[in-house]
Amino acid sequence: MKVVVAGLGDSGSYIVKYLLEENFDITIIDKDSQKIKTMSDNEEVAGIIGDITDIDTFYLANIKEADIFIAATDNDEINILATQLAKHFGAKYNLCVLKDSKYQSEDYKDLFRDGIIPIDEIISIDNSMIKSIVEQIKYNYLNISNVLTFFNEGIKMFSIVCNEDSMAVNKTVSSIYESLREKIHFRIVGLQRNSNFNIAVDSDIIKEGDIVFLIVEEKYIKNIYALFFDIEQLSNKFLASQSPNIIISGDHPFIKILAINLAKFYYRIKVITNSKNESENVLLAMDLEKYGIQLIEDSITKDDYRNNYIKSNNDIIIIINKDDNETILQALTLKYQDFTNLFCYLNTNFFENFLLSHQVHHTITPSYFMMSSILSYVRRGVIMNTYSLNKKVEAIEIMVSENSKIIGKKVSEVEIAGKLMISMVIDEQGNVIYIEDSTIIKAHYQLIIVVSRKYITTMEEDFLQNIDHS
Repeated sequence: MKVVVAGLGDSGSYIVKYLLEENFDITIIDKDSQKIKTMSDNEEVAGIIGDITDIDTFYLANIKEADIFIAATDNDEINILATQLAKHFGAKYNLCVLKDSKYQSEDYKDLFRDGIIPIDEIISIDNSMIKSIVEQIKYNYLNISNVLTFFNEGIKMFSIVCNEDSMAVNKTVSSIYESLREKIHFRIVGLQRNSNFNIAVDSDIIKEGDIVFLIVEEKYIKNIYALFFDIEQLSNKFLASQSPNIIISGDHPFIKILAINLAKFYYRIKVITNSKNESENVLLAMDLEKYGIQLIEDSITKDDYRNNYIKSNNDIIIIINKDDNETILQALTLKYQDFTNLFCYLNTNFFENFLLSHQVHHTITPSYFMMSSILSYVRRGVIMNTYSLNKKVEAIEIMVSENSKIIGKKVSEVEIAGKLMISMVIDEQGNVIYIEDSTIIKAHYQLIIVVSRKYITTMEEDFLQNIDHS
């Protein structure tokens, strides 16, 4: 598959490096010659120095041969224009990465929906992140994180941190299944130990500090959580029925978008800004006031802050800064003061494992959301959802096509221990099927698969039989 990626900022570079691991034929475009040289010297890509709104650049990129064109510069308007040009000059399918969620509003939707602006798919990072944060807050009283949604939001994948109080510590995966799996279908799909993520097998022993990833129907999340912790002992269980006190702190432009969207679901929201730009603060305060949100010019780490604004250690604090170093400093300061419900927005994933090592488990990284959206289109065929669990493993929701090689096979004949797991099966009527080794896969079943990226191409060939990466 030939992919052309325009723009080598944080987003574009991440896309290129991710896709290169699967041997896609990639051409990169950027007007910065040093960025092109750096990427070309270290990766097997074709580099073109040029303006992505210049017609000559598209001729040089041989855009008419591109299976997918991805516009991923740091400028939304340039991405929109570049995508139109790529479509005009023959790119088969085009994706446009947009950071500003305004382009998903009703004011703009008709432009894209009616084909006035010929963009096949808009990748809106803001909308994906907001949806994820709402899900995290919704289940925050259970102390779970990394909540992912499948099958029309009826099935959830999430993670639990097994600390010293967890009843699952020193148990095998199979022994946890024995206690409830005959009544409720769920699967332990992965274990993250330190920074290493592995697809789970029955003989794995859960250790203190492990992050356990599970999948289950949404209505049974509490039942599954009870296998790991005593729900009655939750210190912040009141948040299950009350609107939590939410504090959003920092100087990132995403703060306004997030606060306004959270106001649709929660009513106790404060925004703290440490920005020194008075004119921007005045405009932000006016925008937030329309939604009943108070803006406070202060620092969240000041000694007197707790007495003035924070009601309890169970308050949800979301830290979003332009500078990740500032976010890390604020998060560690609050963690030291025993605040447990911390959400940290990271512009890159560089500090993610560092925060995990300090028991900060809610991280929001734009690159993961962007890549998950892009993969749903790059992995062509009957794929509904694709999530990047980390750089090495993906969770994929597919419909079994009528020409799939796995039709009529048993689950045990398809799964590869530690490398590919069928974690959920939904029949044509929308019923979750209890998975056993002898379960037969049929056409039109929906499957949720957890797979090592090394086996993606094999999975596509066997499950879909209509993928061509040549």
